[in-house]
Amino acid sequence: MRAPWLPGRRRADTCARGTGRYYGPVPDLRTMVGSHRKRLGTLVLTFFFVLASGACGSGKSKSGGATGSGDSNKLLQAGLTAQGAGRLDEARQDYLKVIAKDPTNKFAYYDLGVIYQQLNDANDAAASYNKALQIDANYKPALFNLAVLETPLAPQTAISLYQKLLGIDPNDATVHFNLGLLLRQIGQKAPGDAEVSTALRLNPQLSSRLPVTTVPPKS
Repeated sequence: MRAPWLPGRRRADTCARGTGRYYGPVPDLRTMVGSHRKRLGTLVLTFFFVLASGACGSGKSKSGGATGSGDSNKLLQAGLTAQGAGRLDEARQDYLKVIAKDPTNKFAYYDLGVIYQQLNDANDAAASYNKALQIDANYKPALFNLAVLETPLAPQTAISLYQKLLGIDPNDATVHFNLGLLLRQIGQKAPGDAEVSTALRLNPQLSSRLPVTTVPPKS
């Protein structure tokens, strides 16, 4: 079993995945969702924040073209550099150029969604993640971030997304954790406690993310 991904830790994945990842706390949902979405309670979620470079994405797109052309990769890398430096509009333009060249590039749509999420634009972020999922329905970063976005307005949709993620990787502690908190919040205490227990068994450090009034469930 792979080591669980910990919030707040950087990890550079291998070239086979082509991503550099940051895991940290999601901003307060009152700020994150803006005026377009209603906040559901006071959930404390973790946020799967992935800057997907696509540098190794040299496979074939659905249309049969290459998904990792040199120009697209250079633009993706330029976008990542700009995004990392806080130049979000510049990065957004780079990702849009990638999409213009290759409309089936899930990495560009995903990275665009992250920018919109950073800008508290939940609607455009969700649209971008959905575009990435139209290309790859099992793309975990987009599924996770979309679940976080859907939590305040459409908790049942978020639950379905978390369940799909667990179908892909049953040992993802962060997904169990978020799902458990959400289930508790909507009144499903028993299944919520079970999910949180599973999360803490897989990654005990997640106990620090529990709301201060919450007693960790017994295993």
